Amino acid sequence: MAESEIINITEDGGITKKILRKGTGERRPPTGSQVNVHYVGRLLDGTVFDSSRDRGEEFSFKLGVGQVIKGWDEGIKSMLKGELAILTCKSEYAYGASGSPPKIPPNATLAFEVELFSWASQQDVSEHKDKGVMKSILQEGQGYDTPKEETRCTVNLVGKILPAQYDEETVAETQFESYNGLEITIGEDQVCVGLENCISSMKKGEKARVNIVPRYAFGEAGKPSSNVPPNAHIQYEVELVDMKKIKESYDMSGSEKLEAAELRKAAANELFKQNKIDRAIKKYKRGLVFIEAEYTMNDEEKVKSKALKVVLHTNIAACSLKNKDWNDVKTHCTKALDIEPENVKALLRRGKAYLEQDDWEKSRIDLERAFQLDPNNQDAKAELARLKKRKQWYQRRGLFFFFFFFFFFFFIFYILYTPLCRVS
Repeated sequence: MAESEIINITEDGGITKKILRKGTGERRPPTGSQVNVHYVGRLLDGTVFDSSRDRGEEFSFKLGVGQVIKGWDEGIKSMLKGELAILTCKSEYAYGASGSPPKIPPNATLAFEVELFSWASQQDVSEHKDKGVMKSILQEGQGYDTPKEETRCTVNLVGKILPAQYDEETVAETQFESYNGLEITIGEDQVCVGLENCISSMKKGEKARVNIVPRYAFGEAGKPSSNVPPNAHIQYEVELVDMKKIKESYDMSGSEKLEAAELRKAAANELFKQNKIDRAIKKYKRGLVFIEAEYTMNDEEKVKSKALKVVLHTNIAACSLKNKDWNDVKTHCTKALDIEPENVKALLRRGKAYLEQDDWEKSRIDLERAFQLDPNNQDAKAELARLKKRKQWYQRRGLFFFFFFFFFFFFIFYILYTPLCRVS
């Protein structure tokens, strides 16, 4: 292919490409990649309307998700690393009948000189955005919907063990499992957390490759039944074949909402016992979703709903105490106390959170109130004692620093001032 040849990117000729300098390698940026380019945008008469080169910095954007004009999303997918090309985009692939005043007139065909420098094809889809679950899209899915908590999914997958050294282009070879038509429910702990994170980010029909670090895979235990060693880095190739959402709360009667919330509470309690705290929190919060709106409930059901809300909020607070997320503890305890102002568990847990943040007065008020309501509560008694000790420690520390600096500055003053007195 001659470098000056005009290439049709779309069948209708709406986007064409003229290569000015060939790129290297065979890989092209897939949908979802974060690409880095330089560009100069011109009208067909040669007028420059925009240029990253004039600004002196590369332009970065996510490819194929509508952050730029359609001509760019389609045209840059066809480029190799280092390629320099002119993308010519008819108005329907640029700014259309409205243009982009004042620089781009209506129905304008635009020519962009684009140089593709690099791209990062992997997306961080981990729960905590710590790059523990990195996904590359192999085939774009359909529509916009992705699986939510408790969505039933049908997937095809192949699990492999990554080598000790790998990068985003590595394709693992050591296979440990393979399934076609596997049915899972998001949030039910049926697959490892990292794979569930990946599936939750996918659209129907999407195919992806995902690299998962041990803490999101099988951890220190590994998966002996599948010959996965401890602390193994895992790679899955997965296809989301289908997904079916469960009945939503707005389609339920009052009794159905209560039953659904109770089921989530029971499941979360089991997760809490297994020390799967983050998953327990998700399940408790899912229970709250079902009883958030009470307009379909009768009076008796509303009373039960309020009592269940209190339990769910205080249980979330208990989980957040384990996670040391003091602000979340306070938030959910306050919501529980808005419904039931004299709930001892909520007062006690919020008092603990205030204590951890050294908000002694608020901690004292909550803990003393909890102890007044339940004088036999040993936890409240212990926390009040801990509050007293912490206050005493800070007071002693304050006195120590006061006297330390007092004598320090007195000594400095004495050293400096005494010779001056003798001279005079």
